[in-house]
Amino acid sequence: MRAKLLLIAAIALSLTALAGAQPPVGLEGALEDPQAEPSTRVAWTVETRRLVRGGDAQRGERLAQDCASCHGATGVSPSPNFPSLAGQLPEYTFKQLHDYHLGNRVHPIMTALTEVMEIQDMADMAMWYAAQPLPPPQTAEPPDDIALQLVRRGDAARFIPACAVCHGPQGQGRAVDKAALAGQPELYFRTTMRAYRDETRANDLYGVMRVIASELTDEEIDALARYYAGLGTEP
Repeated sequence: MRAKLLLIAAIALSLTALAGAQPPVGLEGALEDPQAEPSTRVAWTVETRRLVRGGDAQRGERLAQDCASCHGATGVSPSPNFPSLAGQLPEYTFKQLHDYHLGNRVHPIMTALTEVMEIQDMADMAMWYAAQPLPPPQTAEPPDDIALQLVRRGDAARFIPACAVCHGPQGQGRAVDKAALAGQPELYFRTTMRAYRDETRANDLYGVMRVIASELTDEEIDALARYYAGLGTEP
């Protein structure tokens, strides 16, 4: 129940922050933890978004050549263990690189690679990947009812919003830095959701994905993995 209340508080706080209003009475202390570390240090100011959207995609293409072995020459991953970056929202890719750079997200390879990256490098790469089409569908399996329910309607009884609200009706991403999920490898999707669930990945703003993942069963995560793997840009 506490996790559900935190999710409600997080959504309310994010909406009031965007509107420039004060938090509702009673919610100010809902997320307070004197020992808590920020999940990310990326702040979506006007200047930050201009920096990202002004990235040099041609330069980003050259930089991304070093990433091809894991993420593919055009951002479509050749491995089920790594995400495809093609068609990803530039703000999302930028945020992940920045989080790795500062240690808010940890991976032995990505942490080492981003340690030497400049902010402009991140913006340039993010814009190049964003300019590529989304990956093609990774499976031809029809979606099952479990996935369709969660994507379209969510589950109000468990305070799970519809996935499409943040990630778009076709998994194309939405709302500044909400990830595109279409065409992602099933294994990577499942691994990521379970990492949110056990909190080994914790760079989601306000912990929203961690709370949602904590409510999902393995069967539901597997169904969503198959669903999003079946979306993407047809070749």
